[in-house]
This record gives sequence, C-alpha cells and structure tokens, in this order.
Amino acid sequence: MSCMGLNGTLTLPKNLKTITESVFYDCSSLTGTLDIPESVTSIDYNAFAGCSGFTGTLNLPENLETIGKQAFAGCKGLSGSLTIPNKITNIPEACFHNCGFDGQLTLPPSLLFIEKQAFNICKFRGTLKLPEGLVVIGSSAFQSNLFGGELVLPKELASIGASAFAGCSRLTGVVEIPNDIIALPESAFSGCKQLEGVVLPRTMENIGTNAFANCYQLGTIICKATIPPTMATSAFNGVAKDNFTIEVPEAAVNEYSTTPGWKEFKRFAAHRDFSISRNLFRTLNAS
Repeated sequence: MSCMGLNGTLTLPKNLKTITESVFYDCSSLTGTLDIPESVTSIDYNAFAGCSGFTGTLNLPENLETIGKQAFAGCKGLSGSLTIPNKITNIPEACFHNCGFDGQLTLPPSLLFIEKQAFNICKFRGTLKLPEGLVVIGSSAFQSNLFGGELVLPKELASIGASAFAGCSRLTGVVEIPNDIIALPESAFSGCKQLEGVVLPRTMENIGTNAFANCYQLGTIICKATIPPTMATSAFNGVAKDNFTIEVPEAAVNEYSTTPGWKEFKRFAAHRDFSISRNLFRTLNAS
C-alpha cells in the first residue's frame, strides 16, 4: 500500500511482533524518529521503503530475526550509526539502499549473506568489519559508502558481486582475496582510490571489466595463481602499470609477462610465501 497522505509522527504498539509487507510504503510525510518496539521479531518486504521523512538514528530491536527486501530503502533522513541485531543471518536485497546513515555500521557474527544493494548509496564511515563467517557479498552491496581504514575480507567468503565495493574511495590497505573466490566480477573494487594493494589467491581464474579501475594508489599486486588469470583489458584502468613490480609464482614469471592484460605491467618478480612454525616462532621469541 501507499499512504502518501499520512503525516505526523508514528507510534507503534509496544507488543507488536511483525511489521507486515508494505504497511508504511512511501509514507514520505511521516516525520520524527522511527521507534520500533523491542517486541518486533520480523520486518517484512518494503515495510518502510520510501519513508524519507524519518530522521535520527534507527535502533533495531535486539530480538529481530528477519528483515525483508527493501524494508528501509529510500529512508534518506535516517542518520548516525546502525547496528544489525545478533539473530540476523541475512541482509536482503536493497534493505538499506539509499539511506542517510553517516556513522558506523556494526554487523553481527551470525551474518552469512549480504545481498545486492543491501547498503549501497549510504554514507557509512569508520572501519567496515565483516563477520568471519560471511559467505556472500552481493552486487553493489557496499557501493558508494565512505568507509575508511583497511578492508579485511573473511576467509570463508565464497562470492563477491559486481560493484560490491565500487566507489568506496576511502578504503585503504592491501586487500587479500579469499581462496574460494575464483573470479572477480565487473567493477568489484573500481574507484577505491586509496586502496594500496591486492593479493589474489592460487584459485583465481578471471578478473572482470574495471575490477580495479581507478584504484590510483595501487602499488602492490601479488597473484599466487600458477596460470595467469584471464583479465579484461580494462581491469586495472588508471593503475600506473610501470611504477611497481607484480609478484607471481617463480615458475610462471615468463608466462605472466607475455599474457594479454598482464603483459601491460612492466615488471614481474618471483613471489615466495614466508611461513614459520608456531614452535619455531616461540623459540625465536624466547627471552
């Protein structure tokens, strides 16, 4: 439903359990803070989508178990930080798309899936800490946010969607792609202007169009794959290809230097992993 004529503040019953599908969809004249009772366990599809008049911080109930697609999409007036409750395992498609959050995003350890456009075109700041068990990051999931600091991808991550981090221009550090990722899709990290480097796993097979385009500060690329991954010609557009050395497996240096896409880089060297046993580490650090 659409209740564009409904205005003023919204007061919900304190014993409410479910906020049903589209119940306040496009109620853009509702104003003030959105106070969701602690009794609520489910917020359904489109429940508050288009409610651009709500302001202030959104506090989600601790017992919330499910959030529907586009539940808060277009709530541009919301601001501050957002904490996703511990029982949530999935952030569905466009759930917080185009919201005005400008503080910290806190994600629960239970989270497994972040679907496409879940947090895109928000203004979150601070460090983005992804849960260790996270499996999927959908297309444009974090596009055009203002996260700062180093991006650490969970080792369990199996899928990164197109434009997942595109336009996150304040991310820094060297991002290490997990072993279960065999392909980086179109524009996955495009416009991450302050990203300093990338480590690609042995399993990497394909790097898509504009995957790292306009990552101007990129000064380290390590690719552990013994067979050079297929690369779109624009995968590293805007990266200074003659300013640093690409590190690849020793036996594959010559192959990388003659493979389309890769051969645009001017220097290659053998990469050697450094590892040390725990017992030897303790010995070396003995007082």
